[in-house]
Amino acid sequence: MESKVKKDEKMPLVSVCIPAYNHEKYIAETIQSVINQDYKNIELIIINDGSKDNTHEVIMNFEKKCKERFVRFVYKNRENRGLVKTLNEMIDISNGEYIKFIASDDLLYEGSISKFVKKMMKDNLDILYGKLLIIDEEGRIIKVEEGLKLPKQKFDFSDFNLESVLLQSPVFGSSWIMKRKSLIDIGGYSEVSKIEDWDLAIRVILNNLKKGYTQDISSCYRVFKNKGPHFGSYLNWLKEDLKIINQYKYIDKKLYKQAIKRVFKQHFIWDRLYKSEDFSALLKELLTNYPFSLTIFLNPRFLLKMLFGDRTRIKRILKAK
Repeated sequence: MESKVKKDEKMPLVSVCIPAYNHEKYIAETIQSVINQDYKNIELIIINDGSKDNTHEVIMNFEKKCKERFVRFVYKNRENRGLVKTLNEMIDISNGEYIKFIASDDLLYEGSISKFVKKMMKDNLDILYGKLLIIDEEGRIIKVEEGLKLPKQKFDFSDFNLESVLLQSPVFGSSWIMKRKSLIDIGGYSEVSKIEDWDLAIRVILNNLKKGYTQDISSCYRVFKNKGPHFGSYLNWLKEDLKIINQYKYIDKKLYKQAIKRVFKQHFIWDRLYKSEDFSALLKELLTNYPFSLTIFLNPRFLLKMLFGDRTRIKRILKAK
């Protein structure tokens, strides 16, 4: 289903893409936040990735409104294929000079498309990152956050380099807008790992794309108190981290080892980390494939935090076989 609203040739077309999955409670607000943008030349693309709730029905309630508002409106309701495949499918469908992804529980900040496109054009950028307004489940404002999580306490965009990006996943979702051609040129989203934004950030740097940062807010990013691990379990989360880092092990071996150590250190000391039966799998992964990372245990502060930061952690260590 597509709309035929007249295109504004004076401004570049922006493709706003919403991958939707089980967000019947939030997606109406998400779509409305795109409708409310003061930037006129927008095409809206939504793919419902096999939602099991009433997400489809909520989207269909906006069909007429979207056709009237947008230059082009495309909606697909299909079986579940996963987020990364959905993102790449939307890239293929899109026609815009610029592309903006927004999660189906997040919101586009008021006037953000206009501000971001203006800066993109002025500085001839491939990708532009911005700030985020962090909101809770009910849409209450928590804080304003940098869209890039960089090592220094004080934000400095010059820290957005290969070293900082390989050592941690720096990008919040929905914090950026990008030239569609540039995204295609670097291969779109990689299906190697489910942490698609981290891998994309690394390839943005490796391909020397012209990147920028703005103090303007891009989106409202929704956080949940009791969401739990992203990928089924913390052990799966660790494995997704390792998939990302292992792709780039030959670029800089010293940096690669630092990144592996950081991942294991982080997973060992997180509260509510692993079920007891999974803890031995974590140790086995470390000892079998990354023995050089054992040096993390030589740090007294790390050992103290790991052993005493969480009451149940000692029990998991003692039960590990």
